[in-house]
Amino acid sequence: MRHNDDLVPLLSTSRRRILAPLTAFVLALVTVYVLGPRDFMTGDTTHYLAMARGEAAPAPFAYRLLTPALVALLPGSPGSGFFLIAYLSTLGTLWLTFRLLRHFDISQAAAIATCVCLCFSYPLANYLGRWGRIDPLANFLFALALFWILRYKLVPAVGVLTIGILAKETLILLLPILCWQKIHSQPSNPRAWGAAAALCLLPIGSLVTVRSVVDVAEGSFTVESPADLPRVLGEVWAYNVDQFGFSKRVARDLTKSYGFFWALAALGLLVEHRLRRDGLALISLYLIAIGFGLCLVATDWARMLGTGFWGVFIPVAFFFDRIYQRPSWRPLLTGFVALSILQCYLSLLIYRDLDDGGQLAMVATQILVVLVGASLAVWASFCRGQRHTAVA
Repeated sequence: MRHNDDLVPLLSTSRRRILAPLTAFVLALVTVYVLGPRDFMTGDTTHYLAMARGEAAPAPFAYRLLTPALVALLPGSPGSGFFLIAYLSTLGTLWLTFRLLRHFDISQAAAIATCVCLCFSYPLANYLGRWGRIDPLANFLFALALFWILRYKLVPAVGVLTIGILAKETLILLLPILCWQKIHSQPSNPRAWGAAAALCLLPIGSLVTVRSVVDVAEGSFTVESPADLPRVLGEVWAYNVDQFGFSKRVARDLTKSYGFFWALAALGLLVEHRLRRDGLALISLYLIAIGFGLCLVATDWARMLGTGFWGVFIPVAFFFDRIYQRPSWRPLLTGFVALSILQCYLSLLIYRDLDDGGQLAMVATQILVVLVGASLAVWASFCRGQRHTAVA
């Protein structure tokens, strides 16, 4: 890993290296937006629109100030402001993902393939169709903070976290990775623990400050005392389980959030030893665990699972790169990308409208595709091992 590899300045980078990924990302985003659903004035959007007009909102929406404040400053209608922020934030998230993958020595082709899949995935594509949310900017700042943390640039990361918490409070969940990186970078320094704790002061202060000074309107999820917690958690559980049924809810949101990518990420974690360097596999698993943990306190599990999307897509990128490095395997990579995009499209547009039989058929088909793909990957790896044994 190239810890000291700074960002390559734009003007000193060849046009081809810049234009190839950017063109792929923009075309993919345009395709997602044209084909995907568009739904602006629903759900959480009403609260964020009210905030952009200077009105109070209930918790937890009221604490997410940054996106509504930027929309209020932009010229034009609130809808156009939300869309501009969503689109630019998504493009920025993709570019950060590409740069991070290149930092981890992922080939350009595999990095572009991963980012194109990410374009179509629920964590990003969902908000291009429902752009009145604060999540695109929060995802970008989450990715930017994690980008600096994984590159051992901890002071810029603290600045991003301090501001990013004003976009969405989930950015506070990156503090354990920040502390681990600080301590890991200076294992023999007894003061590293104190320095790691000091780095957390500004982000925690930002979270405490916004929660103490912001006026909150009355709402279902307002927590004024510990006695309110059982009521709020009961409402969340009732929404998730009583309305949908637990097993159906889990199957639907696991499929919708990442679907095919769960299996590809698992394969990456299992077969790619490079992920074990500097604890990258543990960081990926932690980011995935963040999503599952947030499901306990949220009413939209797919969105919560999407919070730590780098935890899934970093192993996917390593798996793609492993395939790309072997020319005879590259058709398999093309098939994985095509199937992944198809699954994303089905999850975004069709899955929610299918009856029980249709949902069962779709999930069964995806499982079959995953099993076939995993079997091919294991078989190819086995054949490669046999060839090496024969040569030896």
